[in-house]
Amino acid sequence: MSTIQIKTPSPEQSLPLVKEALENGKKLTRDSLAISEGRIMTLVQQLGVTVEQVLEGVVTRGEENEQDLLDLEGELELRRTLQDTLWPAAGFNDTELGVSLKPEVYHGATQVYARV
Repeated sequence: MSTIQIKTPSPEQSLPLVKEALENGKKLTRDSLAISEGRIMTLVQQLGVTVEQVLEGVVTRGEENEQDLLDLEGELELRRTLQDTLWPAAGFNDTELGVSLKPEVYHGATQVYARV
């Protein structure tokens, strides 16, 4: 993480502006996340699949559903990115919340599925 320093002759005026800008950024991200969630739900219903099936790569792909599946995969990736933006990662000191999250450590195996 990087530190940003702002030199100003009037910090009492600058600090509220910076906080407001950060809050506006978070609001835009939350709004984008809500839109993405709605799009995911619509595509899942339209395709008759679950998010887990798509992530596991077990959905049969064909001409009739390929574009919708690509759209759904894109929305899932967008949702993940937006969530990562809103919620601090493990090991991140979130000074606004006053918490320090510990890294999650685990060992295990996973399967990787190739996309068609």
